[in-house]
Amino acid sequence: MIDAGTIAGVMKGVQGGADGFVDTAMNMEASAAATSTETPFAGMFQTMVQQTSALDKKASQAVTGLLSGQGVEIHDAMIATQKAD
Repeated sequence: MIDAGTIAGVMKGVQGGADGFVDTAMNMEASAAATSTETPFAGMFQTMVQQTSALDKKASQAVTGLLSGQGVEIHDAMIATQKAD
C-alpha cells in the first residue's frame, strides 16, 4: 500500500525544477494560449476560406484545360480536384 508521504514525494519530483513534467505541460498550455490569442479566429477563418477558394479555382482551371485539350494531364486534373475537396 502506498502512503501519502510516498505520493507527495513523487508529485514533488514530477513538479519540481525545470525538468518537471507538470511544469513542461503548464508551459506548453501557456504558450498555446498565447499563440491562440495572437491570431483571432476571424483572421484564421478568412485565410482558410481564401486557401480553399484558390484550390477550387486551380481545380476548375485544370479540368477546363483537360476538357479543352490544352495539354493538362488527367492525373494533374484529378489531383487538383482531390485537393480542392
